[in-house]
Amino acid sequence: MRWKLQLRTGDKAVIALVGGIAVYEKLVRDDEDLISNRVAAYRAHPVGRVLADAVILATALHLSESVPPELDVFHWAMRYVRRRK
Repeated sequence: MRWKLQLRTGDKAVIALVGGIAVYEKLVRDDEDLISNRVAAYRAHPVGRVLADAVILATALHLSESVPPELDVFHWAMRYVRRRK
């Protein structure tokens, strides 16, 4: 039995994103990783904490397909970007 794996454009984008994050985390010094930068932003700017948490939540909801497209911020953004082309 042969398995055929078909990657969609979105799948390739997610793989590229994960690869980019992995390379970044591997190359940076210990105090410059993404988590440390987020914690530093939390401490420095209360608004930054709210904004960062909102982006993380929106991304999690989008990736888990927990919200309908009309409420998904990423779908709104892509509609806007595609209209501008």
